[in-house]
Amino acid sequence: MARIGVTYSDIAKAAETIKSHGQEPTVDRVREYLGTGSKSTIAPHLKQWRNSNTDLKNNDELPDDLLKVVKSLYDRIQNAADFKINQVTESFKSEKETLSHKLNDTKNHIAQLLSQQNKLEQKLKNTEGENKSLSNSADSLKQSLDKTEFEHIQAQSRIEELKVTIGELKHENKDIRDHFEHYQQHIADNHQQEREQFRLANEQLQNQIQDLSLRYAESEKQLNEQRGEGSKKHKIIEQLQTQNQTLVYEKDQNQSEVNLLNDQLTSYNKKHQKLNEQKKLIQDELKFLASEHTETQHEIKLLQHILEQTKSELFDSKDKVAIQDNDYKILLQEKSVIQGQLKQLQSSL
Repeated sequence: MARIGVTYSDIAKAAETIKSHGQEPTVDRVREYLGTGSKSTIAPHLKQWRNSNTDLKNNDELPDDLLKVVKSLYDRIQNAADFKINQVTESFKSEKETLSHKLNDTKNHIAQLLSQQNKLEQKLKNTEGENKSLSNSADSLKQSLDKTEFEHIQAQSRIEELKVTIGELKHENKDIRDHFEHYQQHIADNHQQEREQFRLANEQLQNQIQDLSLRYAESEKQLNEQRGEGSKKHKIIEQLQTQNQTLVYEKDQNQSEVNLLNDQLTSYNKKHQKLNEQKKLIQDELKFLASEHTETQHEIKLLQHILEQTKSELFDSKDKVAIQDNDYKILLQEKSVIQGQLKQLQSSL
C-alpha cells in the first residue's frame, strides 16, 4: 500500500532527479529514490510525467515520424497491458463471484443436509425409544401370558386331583353300599337262622333278645351314621362338581384371555416389524445423505482447487503484466539509446 503523502509532485521531482543523473526513471528507481510507495501508485503518476515530458521536450529532439512511432508503440503496449489487466481482473472477479455464489449454495445445501440428518437422527432416536417401549410391553405381556399358562396348568392339575378325589369318593361310596347290602344280607341270614332255631332255643333267644335289641339299635345307629356320612360325601361330591364347573369356566376365561394376549402379541410383533422396517429405511436414507455429503465435500474441494487455479492464473497474468512492464522499460531504454544516437547524429550534422 502507498504511504499517505506520495503525490504526483513527489514522483515528478524524483523522476527529474533520476533523469538528471543520466538514468531512465523507472518505477523501481522512483520507489527506491522515495523510499516508499507502491508500484500501483507510482506507475500512473510516472506515466503522466513521461507523457508531459514527451509533449514538452521531445518535440524538438526527435523527428515527428519517430516520435509518432515510439508513442504509438508505447500506447499500444500500455493499452494492451491495461486491457489484459482489466480483462484478467474482470474475469477473476466474475469467476470469483460465480464460485462464491456456488460456494454459498453448496454451504446452504450442506446446512440443509445436516438439518435433515439431525431430524432423521432424532426420528431414529424416537423410533428406537418407541421400539424399546414396545419391546418392554411385549416382554410384560409375555410374562403375563407365561403366568396365565402357569395358572392354567395349576388349574388343570387341581382338576385332575379333584377327579381323582371324586373317583376315590365314588369308590368309597360303592364300598359303603356293598358293605351295607352285605350287612343287610347278613342280618337277614341271622333272622332266618334265628327263626329256624326259635323252636329249639326259645329260651336262649328270650335271653338274647335284649342283647340283640341293643346290638340292633347300635347297628341302626351305625347305619344312620353311615347314611349321614354318605349324604355328607354326596354333598362334597356336588360341591366338587360345582368347583369343577367353576374351574372349567375359569379355564375358558383364561383361555380367552390367553387368545386375546396372543392376538395382542401378534399385533405388537407386526408393529415391531413395521418399526424395524422404518428404522431400516431411515438408516438407508442416512447412508444416502452421508454419500451426498461426501460428494458435496468433493465438489467443495474441486471448487477450492478451481479457485486456487484461478488465483494462480491471476498471479501468472500479473507476472505477464510485469514482464510486459519490463519490456516497456527495455523499449524506453532503447528509446533513450536512440535519442542519444539521434543527438550524436544531429551534432555530427
